[in-house]
Amino acid sequence: MKLNIGCGYEYLPGYVNIDSSRESLADKFMEAHRLEFDDGSAGEVRAAQLIEHLGFFKAKYFLAECYRVLKDGGLLTLETPHVEKTFQAFLKGDRAGREAALGWVYGSESRGMEHRWCFPEELLKEILAEAGFELKKKQYFEYQPGRPVIRLDARKKSRPAADRRRLGAGDAPCFGDEYAASETEKLLKAVLAPGIFDDNDRAFELVLYEPRLAEAFFRVRELDKYVKAAAALGKVNFTARMYSALAAQPLDTGQKEAFDAALKAGRSCLKEALAGRPPAAVKPGPHPLFSLEMARLLSVRAFRAGLKVYETGNIGAAAEHFAAALRLDRDNPYTWLYLARGYEVGGQHVKCVLAYERSLALFGRDGFAGEMAEEIGKRLEKLRRPGR
Repeated sequence: MKLNIGCGYEYLPGYVNIDSSRESLADKFMEAHRLEFDDGSAGEVRAAQLIEHLGFFKAKYFLAECYRVLKDGGLLTLETPHVEKTFQAFLKGDRAGREAALGWVYGSESRGMEHRWCFPEELLKEILAEAGFELKKKQYFEYQPGRPVIRLDARKKSRPAADRRRLGAGDAPCFGDEYAASETEKLLKAVLAPGIFDDNDRAFELVLYEPRLAEAFFRVRELDKYVKAAAALGKVNFTARMYSALAAQPLDTGQKEAFDAALKAGRSCLKEALAGRPPAAVKPGPHPLFSLEMARLLSVRAFRAGLKVYETGNIGAAAEHFAAALRLDRDNPYTWLYLARGYEVGGQHVKCVLAYERSLALFGRDGFAGEMAEEIGKRLEKLRRPGR
């Protein structure tokens, strides 16, 4: 069997033509990163002008699916815009040439024809090798005048860096959130690094970050005890519990210390879950994935919501947003600064001074000892004067 994935209106006889669009000429309709074919069932996969439509993270899952469905030694042919040559054409071209180059990089404004990510040659080679392919041939040509293409022929050879299908990540809802996709990638690399998770109890700590990934990991290992415990923790919204544990840490601790304390609290729940005693369910939380970076991003959103309220003059409500932001990320000097200003307006002198001091310390730690630090220093000096 030969597959032509992302066929669009280019129907190839002798191939099973596949596309996700019902408007295409496909024989079968499916997503490129979730191929509905058995392992090792295809001798060849062709994907012309497809990968640039998927995006960086989804492209990795697509290549993992190509590896899965191809027979050993099966051929994968990728064809995509040669972005380096396109940039060169843009820099050297006239007005019409620059317009053509931009259209080739970004794709068409027609539905489904937008380009999410154009891959430079170096990165294409890298993700092919990561997916378990050996590059055999490169070709350069023009798809249309002024639209350079690179075509890579690769053979299925080594074991891939990540069996994404078996880990269930292909169905994860992370593709609509680049930050979540990036954090999921970090977890996948940790899961699959040699020797890292040889100890099952240690591997079970994946639940602290993403219960579904932990469940899928142990399903692959066929360890029913851990599968059931991970599934049980997912059902009680354990990730929301982790965010609550982070929020419960004292605000005067550093973010890393608070995060580690939350992990420690979570580990005690893991032991109970393995013994068949998962914690009580809590309300769903702000995000299905727990990490330092996701906590920081959620904190930024809460902080900006506070800024909006702050500008309306509702200082009390704004302070609630700032406090919520700090419970997610204690290391943002701007959040402390605006919280201090809110306390000052509200006449809460002691809290105001402490918040200003914390903000000043963080600005200094992060190397922002400029006008902002000077302003805070002057404000603190005034607040510390006798009689205040």
